[in-house]
Amino acid sequence: MSEGVAVDEWFSTPVLAGSYVRLEPLARTHADGFFAAAPNDAEVFEHISIEPFRCRDDVESWIERVLAARAERIILPWTQIDAQTGEVAGTTSYYEVDPERRSVAIGYTWLGRRWWRTGLNTEAKLLLLRRAFEELGAVRVVWHTTYVTSGRRRLSPDSAHNVKGSCASTSGDGTDRGGTPCSTP
Repeated sequence: MSEGVAVDEWFSTPVLAGSYVRLEPLARTHADGFFAAAPNDAEVFEHISIEPFRCRDDVESWIERVLAARAERIILPWTQIDAQTGEVAGTTSYYEVDPERRSVAIGYTWLGRRWWRTGLNTEAKLLLLRRAFEELGAVRVVWHTTYVTSGRRRLSPDSAHNVKGSCASTSGDGTDRGGTPCSTP
């Protein structure tokens, strides 16, 4: 484990702030903002295991499931807040947190359509990577993409990450994700 970093710190979700986004621990108080960000928008949730929010009750049920998973240390969710407007834009998380191996995955991300291609999610990932490597002492950060979303994944030759091969993978419901595991060395 990383010297000097307590195990509990690996499972904390401090506020992380940048120019475009502020990441706050996901909370029940964000429910109205989540619904406003993506009301009944199937395309927002097309590639993840969340049903579109038809009403506020749907959002509240989803939040309760996420918070229950957080309590079990399965997922560590943040709410993505637009730093300019203060509006809830979506969510992102750490998962597969393993302090002993100094490894963490980033994902379970969705953003309201309005924030697509704005730089908000890119900065959120940078904040999470910085926390993992610089604060927690991680030696491995992983995220997963699907063939469907791989067209959105544009890695430049000088980017800080590389693709580590391709393999077929399935989601929790057995659906073929055709995933490409990505990790930073």
